[in-house]
Amino acid sequence: MPDPEKGGAPSGPGCATHPRPAPTPGDSQTHSAEAASPGPAQPTVFVPAPHVHIAAATGAGDAFAAGFLSATLHGLPVRDRLRHAHLWAAATLTAPGDLAPPPSRDHADRLVALDDAAWEKLRLGPGWTQAAEERADEEVRTP
Repeated sequence: MPDPEKGGAPSGPGCATHPRPAPTPGDSQTHSAEAASPGPAQPTVFVPAPHVHIAAATGAGDAFAAGFLSATLHGLPVRDRLRHAHLWAAATLTAPGDLAPPPSRDHADRLVALDDAAWEKLRLGPGWTQAAEERADEEVRTP
């Protein structure tokens, strides 16, 4: 990436000079795919995002980061971290506003365990995280 301090400017989709268009609520599309490298001399891991029906396009980046961090703290491999991150972002994208219940740990783990073909066919819409009675104690919201 060019160094702005040396006269270069960042470029490409998603940077300040070439922002990505915001999805319109009600759109049905795939949010961005993500790649991560677990470290030096490690291969880059690419995980496509699931197809989601977007209710609101606010908070998905923060939710993605939270999902990735949560999976990292649980010691999951990079592919599974990215899938968890996508699921948390999808939970936010499929709920009105910027606050959505994350999927239950069990539900997310089942989706993360899908084979690649099933993952790429995954479609998520409003309400897919609704299963409060199945949530683990650590995922229960406090007032």
